Amino acid sequence: MWKPGQSGNPRGRLRKKLVIEYLEEELEELAKTQGIENGTRLTAKKWAQLLFAGDRALWKEYLDRRDGAVKQQLGIHVDVASRMAELFYGEVMRPDEIEDVELSELPESTAPPEPE
Repeated sequence: MWKPGQSGNPRGRLRKKLVIEYLEEELEELAKTQGIENGTRLTAKKWAQLLFAGDRALWKEYLDRRDGAVKQQLGIHVDVASRMAELFYGEVMRPDEIEDVELSELPESTAPPEPE
């Protein structure tokens, strides 16, 4: 029986190998059979062969990793006048309706002070 504070599994969770660990082992083994110093060098050599063969997807991946992914700009358009009218009047107005609004028509709390 366990004592208070003692783990029910003293050796810890069984650790399974990750796919990447198996892949790295295979690359190391393959590198040795081809006379290449290690799996990382073998991977780089294969990447270079594919890049120069014209693999466009691999070029994109390579450049994204080397230089950082290109920032994508989102095309967001906000109609400021309509948004302001919505805030002042509580309703959405078309731009042609907004142009006809006089400052004196704004609610008292939002109208700028009259010049003296």
